[in-house]
Amino acid sequence: MDRKLLFKILLIGLMALLLLIPLALVQDQIRDRSYRQQEVQEYVAASAAGEQRVVGPVLAIQYLETVEVVLETEMPKQKPATRKEIYQRTLLIAPNELDIDGTTTVETRQRGIYPVRLFHLEAKAGGYFAVKPLNELLGNKSVSQLRAALLFHVSDPRGITNDPQVTVNGKIYRFDSPTVDGKSDLRRLSIDLGPVELKQALRFDFSLPLQLMGTARLAIAPVGESNRIHLNAD
Repeated sequence: MDRKLLFKILLIGLMALLLLIPLALVQDQIRDRSYRQQEVQEYVAASAAGEQRVVGPVLAIQYLETVEVVLETEMPKQKPATRKEIYQRTLLIAPNELDIDGTTTVETRQRGIYPVRLFHLEAKAGGYFAVKPLNELLGNKSVSQLRAALLFHVSDPRGITNDPQVTVNGKIYRFDSPTVDGKSDLRRLSIDLGPVELKQALRFDFSLPLQLMGTARLAIAPVGESNRIHLNAD
C-alpha cells in the first residue's frame, strides 16, 4: 500500500477518535441534565400533583349474595351436607352516555434552568345510566341489601382543586374521601346513592364540575357506551 495513503487513513482514524472525546462529554452533559430535569419534575409533582388519569364516573351496585356450599364427606355414599355462605359483591355498570367538555391551560414553573409545565383542567362531565331491572342482570342469584354508588377514579386526588358538587337525579352530593382502589394504582372517590330495588329499572342522570391540576400527562378513559370528550388547550 502507498505509504502516503496509509498515513492519510491513520490520520483520519486518529481525528475520528479525538472527535469522540467531546461527543462523549456532550452526551454526559445531556444525560446529567435529563436526570436533573426528571428530578425537578418529580419535585414539582410532589408539591402539586403528578400525572393524571381520569376514569369514570361508573355506577356500582353493591349487594350480598347467599351461596349454598356443598361440604365434603368422608363416606362416599353419605349425602353431602351444605352450608350457606354470604359474600359481598359489586356489579360495575358503564354510563350509557358520557359527555366531557373542558378547557386546559398550561402553567410553567421554573427551577433554575429547568422548566416544568403544569396543566389546569376546567371541565364539566355529564351523562346518564339506564339500567335494566337488576334481577335480569344478576340472574337467579340469591341477593339482598342492594345499594347503588357512583364511583370516580383519578391518579392523584391532590390535583382536584375544587370540592365538586355532584348532581344525580336533581339531588346534590359530594364525594367521600379518596381511597386506594385495590385493583389499580388509582384513587377512588365515591358517592352513596342509597338502596335500590331488585325488580325495578334504574336511571341516574349525573353532572359534575371538575377542576384538575397535574404534570406531564392527562388521560381520560372513555368509559361510556357513547362518549363525547371535547377539550380546548392553549
